[in-house]
Amino acid sequence: GKKLAGVQTPSQVRYVQQLARHLRQHDAWLESPETPPACEEALVWLQSLELECGLIADAVRRRPLRVLVQCGGPRVSDLVLQTPSFDPSTLTVPLHGAAVQGDVRISIFEEKGEAFNAHSNMMSVPNAHKAKGLVLLFMFHTSFMNLKGKGNSDKGYLRLGVDKLDKACKKVKKGLHLPGSSVCLKYTFCRVREGLASL
Repeated sequence: GKKLAGVQTPSQVRYVQQLARHLRQHDAWLESPETPPACEEALVWLQSLELECGLIADAVRRRPLRVLVQCGGPRVSDLVLQTPSFDPSTLTVPLHGAAVQGDVRISIFEEKGEAFNAHSNMMSVPNAHKAKGLVLLFMFHTSFMNLKGKGNSDKGYLRLGVDKLDKACKKVKKGLHLPGSSVCLKYTFCRVREGLASL
């Protein structure tokens, strides 16, 4: 018979875990008398992506890299930001306050060939993991990010180890990424009612 698709990637596992936590917090299940409450929507402004502890372990052999940010649209396909090329030894990539809300996909690409376009490559394949030049990606929903900050701070971060990054998690044994390496996504946030006028 037809093979059923399961929860296979770190991003899929993370989403299922976050959704389960949301349901537990509100004691909302199939047999619950009330519909589970919607997650609080939040606007998030992405400030930078830090590549930590040897994430790009083979930097000297890599071609220039780019970060692609997508949010919204079919299959989380809408383009939010494609950074200029940067050296693979770079540790902090500015994301210039790119505004996202809902499902978000952040990918790192290695340039392959002339006139390279990460977004075009992503859109040309039915499976994002097959995009030409893809080094790694991770997905998240802004409703599940830490939106409390410390004190009155509106700053937050999302740190994911290499074992939580799609595609990269399978390349550690090949030496492309160091064990214990990670990404750290830094952002500022605002609740949707407060932030819509600011976009």
